[in-house]
Amino acid sequence: MCDICKKIKSKIWLPDTYVDYVGQAYARWVLRFIMILFASVGFAWGAIIEDFSQTLIILAAAYLFSALMIIPPWPMYRRNSLQWRKLRSKEKSAVASSKKRKKKKRRNNELHNKNKKL
Repeated sequence: MCDICKKIKSKIWLPDTYVDYVGQAYARWVLRFIMILFASVGFAWGAIIEDFSQTLIILAAAYLFSALMIIPPWPMYRRNSLQWRKLRSKEKSAVASSKKRKKKKRRNNELHNKNKKL
């Protein structure tokens, strides 16, 4: 990354934008709860005053409210962060991959020799 980009990034505060798996499940539950609650209230209110447009208005309000509750990555959705594994250095991974290749080649040669004897 260029120096200018690093300086700009260090000056700008950006909130965390990840949501963990538990937070995603909780957000899905919140969405369903809000929509079911508002749909039942909207249906009951629309039936009482005999106006279907009031039901739709209440459902639109539910959509806006649930969007406000779900779309931003609120801290309640980020409580269980994942612990990522540390990166291996290139030298260690290169040595490990060469050892694996040698081991695999040796095993293939042994199997090939066994098949020749049979």
